[in-house]
Parts: sequence; structure tokens; C-alpha cells
Amino acid sequence: MIRNMFVLMVLVFCNIAEAKNSFVAAGKVSELLVLPNNSLIVRLEKSIGCKKESYFLKSDIDSRDLVIDVILLALQNKMTISLHNTNGVECTEGELHFDLVKIKSY
Repeated sequence: MIRNMFVLMVLVFCNIAEAKNSFVAAGKVSELLVLPNNSLIVRLEKSIGCKKESYFLKSDIDSRDLVIDVILLALQNKMTISLHNTNGVECTEGELHFDLVKIKSY
């Protein structure tokens, strides 16, 4: 019984740690840029998380069109979004990429 509880606690802790590491940034969308090479860049106002001027959508995701639609909806309705990278994130000097968008309305 105690062993099962320990395993459950470890699994919960690992899932929480994994979720925290996926967070890139959050804020209201202030600008959406589509570059000639089909790259998509999101800029957030009053963002929290990794402080960057721009966040880049990964190019190799299957749900790219759906993610773009969600970002456009957030831009049009001044909603708050949070950007995530399912492979984990480190706030480094280079470009920050995301592949998951969560949208919130307050």
C-alpha cells in the first residue's frame, strides 16, 4: 500500500514538473506576423514567462492551421493565451518555439 502511494506521488510530481517545463509565455496577443518563408511569429503584450520579443510557432506540427486559428481568435477578441512547448523549455538567448496554445477569457 505504501509502495503504491509512493509510486503515485512520484508520477504526480513528474507530471507537474513536466507541465511546468512546457510553459513558454502568456499574455494578450499584440501582433501576429507571417514571414515569406511561412514562419509564424507571435508577439505578446505584458507577457509573463520567458521574456522575449517574439515567439515562433514550430513548423513541423500537424495542427498548425488550428493553432493559427486559435491565435487569430485571441487577437481579435483580446483574450489571454499561454504558449507551451511539449518538448520542454529553457529561457535561452536563442529563439523560443511553441507547439501548443491555451486560450483564456476573463
